[in-house]
This record gives sequence, structure tokens and C-alpha cells, in this order.
Amino acid sequence: MVIGRINKRIIIVNLVLPLNLIIGLVLIFANLLYMEKEKTENGLTVNNFLHAPLLELLEKADEANVPNWLLLVALDSGEAIYLAEHEGKKPLIFMEEEKNMDLILADIVKKTPDTISMVPFQYKGHSGLAIYMQDLLPAHLKVVQRPGYIGFVFFLTMIMFLLGLLQMNSYYNSIRRLIRASVRIANKDLDTEIHRGKQPELSKVFLAFDQMRKALKANREKESRFVMSVTHDLKTPLAAMRMYLEAMNDGYIEVSGEAEEAIKKILIKSGVLEDRIGELLEHSKLQTSVHKLKKEIIEVPSWIDEQSRFFDEECQMNQRKYTQKIDLSGQIKISGNLKLLNRAFSNLIDNACRYTKEGDSVKLKSYLSHGFLKIRIEDSGPGVPPAERQKIFELFYRADKGRNSRGMGIGLASVQSIIENHGGTISCGDSPLGGASFSVSLPIHEL
Repeated sequence: MVIGRINKRIIIVNLVLPLNLIIGLVLIFANLLYMEKEKTENGLTVNNFLHAPLLELLEKADEANVPNWLLLVALDSGEAIYLAEHEGKKPLIFMEEEKNMDLILADIVKKTPDTISMVPFQYKGHSGLAIYMQDLLPAHLKVVQRPGYIGFVFFLTMIMFLLGLLQMNSYYNSIRRLIRASVRIANKDLDTEIHRGKQPELSKVFLAFDQMRKALKANREKESRFVMSVTHDLKTPLAAMRMYLEAMNDGYIEVSGEAEEAIKKILIKSGVLEDRIGELLEHSKLQTSVHKLKKEIIEVPSWIDEQSRFFDEECQMNQRKYTQKIDLSGQIKISGNLKLLNRAFSNLIDNACRYTKEGDSVKLKSYLSHGFLKIRIEDSGPGVPPAERQKIFELFYRADKGRNSRGMGIGLASVQSIIENHGGTISCGDSPLGGASFSVSLPIHEL
């Protein structure tokens, strides 16, 4: 609501008003040019603004409705067609029949004030002269006499317009910063501080966004610290249990009969539990500012080849059919943490093998698209229902019949965190093989 009101005020005050003034001034200038232009009609050739009253006077003489600003109309013969008298005073100019036009003009120049103007005209083969008082002209005709004033107003209007554009651009940049800040928050970047804008109207909005960021960051770290504390408390007694069980299993502590088999099973289960706790701990670290993502430049072709060999080995061990389609050429690099990226793709291939059957197919695709490295892992398994394709990336989400039905529901959530921390995205969809497809997009490092 606040931004909406600010935008309306910016548009009205800083853009619409100056534009209207400029359009108005352009129309005035066009009208000036039209009024100054000569017009020839009914035998009279004179400036447009004088044509109508002068034609009426020349054709109707005493019956004409003469404007008060017109003082004298005379022909080259010396004949005064019209001579004005104002408020009973004697006229400014006296016409004498024996004088020719040159003498009349000389007499006019000597006897008339500076505010009187003269305009020559042609009427039915005769030359003439019209004299009028500038100060008595209507406002729209006075502008014709002093167009410099319009130029000055136009100059001021242009300054207003440019200042309005600069102010509007400043507001626009601030709003754009707010949008970028909201995108960062939506992408779980809560570490970048949001600085206040220069405009006082927007400073409270920036402050509210930054307070929201700090609150979200505090809540996330509080939850992560809780998870880390719980996992630490769980791992300590679990480690002690494993120590005693391994001692029994290795013969340092004597056990008998069926206890040996039970100990082996307990060891296996405790190992699974320890792995799950480790996953939870690693995921919690990824969500906190405590974990600093150390990045390096990774050569994509060699890294993809390494991943492909690892996928092939995993599929052979699980009796799956593995194929690949890698369309990469040249020097392609990404910036990232190699250990975390390897862990993410290890989880994805583990998912593909876990939720397919012996003899099913797993395929790796890799190519470039619009500055991003695209990696897809497809399989011919049961797939993921459309309603669950977003939920499977949620922490602890476990569907009755889905890819997270085993374990604690941490694997894909960790994969998503790793990919997003690298500025990428991951999504789940249908595979041409008939099962599920996981598509990863990572930004290419600019050389």
C-alpha cells in the first residue's frame, strides 16, 4: 500500500505534470508560428493574428468592429482607413493628406511610444501599414510579441522535468533494491544486510524488511542450534553404546550364544542411526551462518566424467542399467564446494538406485543452456506423483509411497540446500524412461 501511494505521487508530480507543461508549451509555440505566418485571403496579405480584424476594417470601414488595440490603418496613398481615439483624447498620430507614406512613417516613428508596433500589409494591389498598441493586446496575442518569455518558461519546465526524472529514477532504484532484497529472502539468503534508502518515505520500508530478515535469521539459527544440540546429545550416548558393542563383538567382553547375533544386529542398526544423525547435523550446518561455504573453481567436463563413473559403479553394484548423454565442449567452469556437490549428486544417484528394481534404467544427461549447467538424472522406476514433487524437498517429509518413505526425510532437503547455496535450482518431474527425473541447474562461472 505504501509503495503504491508513493508510485502514484511520483508519476503524477514528477512525470505527468512536466510532460503536460511541455506539451502545452509546444502547442503554444506551434500557435505562435501559425499566428506569425502570413495569410492571403480576399485580397489581403498580412500576419494571421491581424488578418481577420484588418480585413473587416478594410471591407466595412466605419461599420467594422475594430479591436481597441488597433490604432491606425493607412494605405500607401496616405489615406487613413482608420485612426483611433481613446477616451476622447486626440489621436497619437495625425494624418495629413498631402504627405506621402515615407513622411507618414517618419512622423510615426518620432511621435509613437516604444509599445507601438507596425505591420505592413498588401490589399488588392496597394501597400499599407497597420499600427497597434502591444500593451492593449489580449494575453494570447501579447505572447506573439515576446516569445522569449515562452522560451524561458520552456527552459524552466525542462529543468523541472529532468529533476523529476532524476527523483523518479532514485525512487525506482530504491524500489528495485527492495525487490532484490525480497528475492534474496525468498531464496533463504538472510545474511545480506538491507541498507536504508535515501528517500525518507522508503526508509521505514527498508527498516521493516531488514528487521524481518533479522527475525527470520534468528529463528532459523535458533532452530538449527536446537537440532545440532539434539543431534550432539544423541551421538554421545550412541558412541558409548557402539564402543561397548564393538568390544563385545571383538571378544574383549565375553558374550555367549545368541547374544553375538543380537550384538551384530544392534551394531548395524546403531550404524544406521549414526548415519541419520550425521545427515541431520550436516543439514543443520548448511542452514546456519556458522557454515561458511568454501568455493573453488571446478572444471565441469572432468567433474561430470567423474560423476558419470561413480554413477556407473553404483548402478553396477545395484544391478541397474546405466546410460549417459553428455553434451559439453570447451572450457566450462562452475564455482562451488566440490565436497558438497559430490554429496548432493551421491544422494540423487542413491535415490535413483534405491527406488528402482533390478534391471531398471538410470540415465545421466548434461548440457549447457543460457549460461547454466543442466544436469538431469532419470530413471524407469515408479516416479513421483505430481502432488508430492514439491513436498519431497521438505525436511522430514515422508510419504507413505514415495522416495522418502525410508530414512528420516533429510536427503533431498540437504540436496536442495546445497544446490541453492550454489545459486542453482533443483526440480522433480517425469522421466522419458517412465519414472522420475531430477533436474539440477547451476550457474556457469564467468571466465
